[in-house]
Amino acid sequence: MKPVIRRDIGEAVNEQGAGKHAWATLNFKIWDSAKPTLQSYAGTHSDTSAEITNAGTGAKELLVKAVGGVTVTLTEGAVTFDATAMSAIAEQASDGAVALTVDSVEESTLNAAQQSAVAELDVQAVYDVSLASGTSRISAFNGGTATISVSYALKEGQSAHGVVVWHIADDGTRTRVFATYSGGQVRFTTPHFSYYVIAYDDTACPQDETCPMAKYSDLKLTEWYHDGVHWALENGVMNGGDDGLFHPNGGTTRAEAVLMLWRLAGSPGVSESAQFTDVKDTMWYAPAIRWAASVGIATGYHRDNHRDLVFEPDKRLLREEFAAMLYRYAKLNGQGFTDAWAFPLDYPDASRVEEWAYEPLCWLTKQGVIGGTADGKLDPKGGAARAQVATMLMRYCTEA
Repeated sequence: MKPVIRRDIGEAVNEQGAGKHAWATLNFKIWDSAKPTLQSYAGTHSDTSAEITNAGTGAKELLVKAVGGVTVTLTEGAVTFDATAMSAIAEQASDGAVALTVDSVEESTLNAAQQSAVAELDVQAVYDVSLASGTSRISAFNGGTATISVSYALKEGQSAHGVVVWHIADDGTRTRVFATYSGGQVRFTTPHFSYYVIAYDDTACPQDETCPMAKYSDLKLTEWYHDGVHWALENGVMNGGDDGLFHPNGGTTRAEAVLMLWRLAGSPGVSESAQFTDVKDTMWYAPAIRWAASVGIATGYHRDNHRDLVFEPDKRLLREEFAAMLYRYAKLNGQGFTDAWAFPLDYPDASRVEEWAYEPLCWLTKQGVIGGTADGKLDPKGGAARAQVATMLMRYCTEA
């Protein structure tokens, strides 16, 4: 599957004003033996006109104006760009044309680090997904996303729940991507293009009543957080609330975060009491806080310049704050950066990261532990949702 899309630039993006949608007007020319189609979506918020030209060469030209996004239907699947991604593509295109390639390649195409990363996987297919303008690749969509759908036929003995997708970075970092399989199509959403591996894992959860998530009515077994929450529950790192719910989108408190890390460490005992005036030794989180303070993973505060030292166990954590705690835990275990290091945070909101959180976020993103949100941002000031924390902990324990 190797469709090529070219776009004449001109006035590609027209901002409609603060607080309004950004419309993208794109002129596509498509060449493909199956004559793929192009369509915009978002109901009344889109306007599409199409005209086939150069019929003798099989070229198809479509002028698309869409606020909701554009779907390119290919021979064996489809790629859907949301409106933000379309705007980003228009801004980055340099020579008047954009070429999209979704190509099934041999595993030997991967570099040495990537081949090493996939060696233990049961690889079924490798896809090189790229978008280029001239000689430059457009790999990130500035907060936008692309949803990729490719054909895959289950082999004898395989079932849908065992089909998994991995993103393989150039340095060999391997990150599991939430994917679904239905109707002979593997579907996943990404904020960037790169190499993606479709693999089969017969130990993958069948996502039925046997899944440890099934007893929580507020968890959906097919959501992006399935693997992380499943792992956290199965390994006793996290539990549901007293109300019988898991609260995947709920915040994570400082007490809950150190409790999870304490459990990862094997629940070690600490004899001395923590010197925090707001932590009673009888509280459920007291042993974890004593341990976290003793090893430097979390410290306290002098509130309002008072002499009393407090921990603030009920304070909700930001994503960068949890990243800092997790990185200290990693350092405790001999991981993390050593000596001089350099790793860019390639996210549109990286400038919002506090100085003390920069190194932790660099290492954790390099290891594939922390990735962008659904809109492709790092969101360091966003709340550390329980589902996100479960996923980070799973990735740290299985991939870092």
